[in-house]
Amino acid sequence: MRKMNLTTFDNNMYSNDAIFKMFNPNGNDSFSDMSKKELREFLLLLDDYLIDFRDRLIIENNSTFSPEIECVDANFVRIKEELNSSNNCLGHWDWSYEDTLPKEAKYDYIDNKEYELTSREFTPILLSNSTWDVLYEMCSIINKYSNLDDNCGLHMNYGEQILGDDKKSLLNLCRFITGFEDIMFGYGTREFDEMRYLSRAYAYPVASKWYPKLRCLNENSTYEKILHDLGESKINSISLLKLKPRYIGRFFKDNVLEYRFNNASTNPVIIQNIANIEIHGMMYAKSDMFDEGLIDYYMKDLYDNMRWRNMCTRIDYYTELREEKFLRFIDLIFSSDNKGCNLDKINASKQYFKSMDYIKSKGIK
Repeated sequence: MRKMNLTTFDNNMYSNDAIFKMFNPNGNDSFSDMSKKELREFLLLLDDYLIDFRDRLIIENNSTFSPEIECVDANFVRIKEELNSSNNCLGHWDWSYEDTLPKEAKYDYIDNKEYELTSREFTPILLSNSTWDVLYEMCSIINKYSNLDDNCGLHMNYGEQILGDDKKSLLNLCRFITGFEDIMFGYGTREFDEMRYLSRAYAYPVASKWYPKLRCLNENSTYEKILHDLGESKINSISLLKLKPRYIGRFFKDNVLEYRFNNASTNPVIIQNIANIEIHGMMYAKSDMFDEGLIDYYMKDLYDNMRWRNMCTRIDYYTELREEKFLRFIDLIFSSDNKGCNLDKINASKQYFKSMDYIKSKGIK
C-alpha cells in the first residue's frame, strides 16, 4: 500500500496509471457525460487501479469524523497495548462491547468475542496534521490482531458543524441521502462483493420513510421538529439521534451524524475514501450549487421503487449497480474549482464498481 503526499499535485506521480491518461487527476471532467464506449474503457482501466492512501484531503477545515470499527476474534490485550504505546494513536481511541454480548464477555479477552473499537475525534487538517497517520496506524494494529465477519459493520460519525447553522443545509443533506441512498449502499460494501445479511437489521434503508416526511418539512420547521421526524431510530442507515439542537453549527464531540454501513473494514484506504465521499456530500448540501429540482427527482424515483417492497427486497434493490446514477452522484459532490476532483471521482468509482468480475456479476456487460 503506497502512502502518497498529495499536498500538491504532480502529474508525474501518476505516469504509471493508465487511467490518468484518460482523466487528468487535477481536472474536473463531467463523468456523467461519458459515452457508453468511454464508460466501458473507463471501467476496464478501473479494474487495474488501486486507491492510494493520502495524507491530505481537499475538504473544509472544520471537518471532523470518527469511525467505529467492529471486529471479531480480537486479541484485545495486544490491541490495547500497541494503541497505548503508539505516539500517534494514544488519546485518539476508545472501545466498547456490543450490547448483544453476554455480560461475562466484558471481562473475557479470549478469542471469538466481538468487540467494537471506536476512535475518538479525528480532525482532518484543522486541529491535527497527524490525523491520517493516526488512522493508518490504528487500522494496521486492529487488522493485525482481529478478524472481520458477517457480524461486523462500520459506523462513520461526522461533525454537524460541517453543515453550519442553517437548517436548510441539514434538510438538503437529508434530501440528498433520500435520493442517493442506493448509491451509498453500493460504495458501502467496499472490498466485499456483497453486503452482509445483518444490514437488514442494523443499517435499514431510510429513503422510503424519509421521503413523505421531508415533503412536510421546510426551513420554517424547528430544528427539534426535524430531528423528531427524521431521527426516530438508531439502527437506520443514517441516524440523527446524536445531533444536539443547542450545538447546531458548532463543534461538539457528540454532535454528529452517524452513517451505518453494512460491511466493516480495517483498511485505512477504504475508511479514508468513505470519509472523503461523505464530507463532500455534506459540503454539497450547504453549497449554492445544490440542485433542488434534480434531488427531488431522485428522491421521488427512489421512493417509487421502494415503497411497495418489503425489507429484504429493498436491500436486494440496493445491491444493483446503477452506473449512470452513480456518475451523476460524483459529478454533484466533487464539483468545486479545487484541483483533484477527477482523482476523487476515480477513487469513488473504484469503491463503487470494485472490479470487472463484480460488474459482470451484476449483469452489466
